[in-house]
Amino acid sequence: QKYLSDCNQYQLLILAALYISIKINELIPCGSDIFAEISDDNYSVEEIEDMELTILQGLDWHINSSTSLQIAYHILSVTSPGANIDVTQWEFILDEVQYQCEYA
Repeated sequence: QKYLSDCNQYQLLILAALYISIKINELIPCGSDIFAEISDDNYSVEEIEDMELTILQGLDWHINSSTSLQIAYHILSVTSPGANIDVTQWEFILDEVQYQCEYA
């Protein structure tokens, strides 16, 4: 809440959120020094990284949601102990689940 009332802190929050997003989702992440530079040096590397840590701690480090494949594997792991399925059939099921999740 305190970050939303101050324009400078709000901009720093947005910059740090963008930094986190790029670090997670891009194959070649850019460093916080680039973000300090594109902010016209309004924010230092330390300020950006401190805000990044504040955001991550506020989210309890829960920044990635489960994928459909992870959920499917979890459901199968819960149901598998009661099922009489041999290894070959089980491998086929897992392959099919992966295929369906990737191409859905």
